Amino acid sequence: MTGDRKIRVLQLGTSGPLYGAERWILALCRNLDARKFDCRIAAIDDDENHPPPLLAAAKAACIPGHSIGRPSSSILGTIRSLRNVIRDKQIDIVHSHGYKADVVTLAACLGLPVKTLATPHGWSRGAGWKLAAYERADRFLFRFFDAVAPLSQELLGNLPAGLGQSNHVQLISNGVDIDEIDAAMAAKDRQYERQAFTIGYIGQLIARKDVRTLLHAFALLDEPSCELVVVGEGPEKAALEKMASQLNISRRTQFTGFRNDRIALLGDFDLFILPSLEEGIPRCLMEAMAARIPVIASNIPGSTDLVVDGKTGRLFEPRNARQLAALMRKAMKGQSADMAVAARRHIEHSYSASRMARDYEELFEMLTERKTAARAKARTAISSLSARKAS
Repeated sequence: MTGDRKIRVLQLGTSGPLYGAERWILALCRNLDARKFDCRIAAIDDDENHPPPLLAAAKAACIPGHSIGRPSSSILGTIRSLRNVIRDKQIDIVHSHGYKADVVTLAACLGLPVKTLATPHGWSRGAGWKLAAYERADRFLFRFFDAVAPLSQELLGNLPAGLGQSNHVQLISNGVDIDEIDAAMAAKDRQYERQAFTIGYIGQLIARKDVRTLLHAFALLDEPSCELVVVGEGPEKAALEKMASQLNISRRTQFTGFRNDRIALLGDFDLFILPSLEEGIPRCLMEAMAARIPVIASNIPGSTDLVVDGKTGRLFEPRNARQLAALMRKAMKGQSADMAVAARRHIEHSYSASRMARDYEELFEMLTERKTAARAKARTAISSLSARKAS
């Protein structure tokens, strides 16, 4: 702690929906030791149609929240807004998430006695030139933070050359709030009527999630007693709905849109599929494993950190719909039940939010010790200079 008071940490997110990064911020805040840390959440308010969902979720969790800027604010106004919060609340560490939050954090903290920490949650492949440029700039900016904490070995490996080996980069693996999942599963009611076997996906409907392969595999399965539930929103939704119609699986496929109660929906699944082409360490997969839902995931970095093929779940080669369909048939025969139990143990041991929070507590304390040491050094230098002038 800084002196006798708690370490004050401000988590800075953006105005997007409650996807992985936003849920991650909430999980970390809930699991930090409240005796040592005062954790707050801020969100950049740049959506004219909706206030930041992250702040509404923070309020529901009784976590202090701050709106940074407003939809009509210039970038300078947003920076000024964050700077005011840092000063007013005497923040010790600003922990930012995402390229926009990273830029605003570095600018707002210039000249202030505050430490900066960035956590990259993932980058895109095959993105448009504009997003690709933003993400390249973000990776460059990491060198100016006091610390960078990627969530996975894959993200660590994609940092700029030399940065990943520097002493201000610390790998802290992603974590999921097991208590939240257990509570949701215990309290849930079935959300919709289903057939005998339900296969589910939860996540953004974007190209790198490759839900198209899941639809193809489900069509190959050709099991009238199965249904597929796709939870999420994104630019691919209309195309995926059209594809389901073309594959003649529309009557057995539900597109629910974005749902805040995604964890409760997990309890309706007999099998969870993640067909992604690229991931950090996927939160939706961790949640399914923690909920003891059998899982099948594509054989890519990030997913393979969680799924040990044949032990905690099954893996298939990316874009291989036939292999995925074959694994789905085996799961329908009950061949995944023991793996689901092992998956839960794996998450409890290595990927719980409480474990993640303890690692971050150590990093926060280390950063504030550096800050205190720097202040002490400055005071000593000033005192020495004053003494020389007096003599």
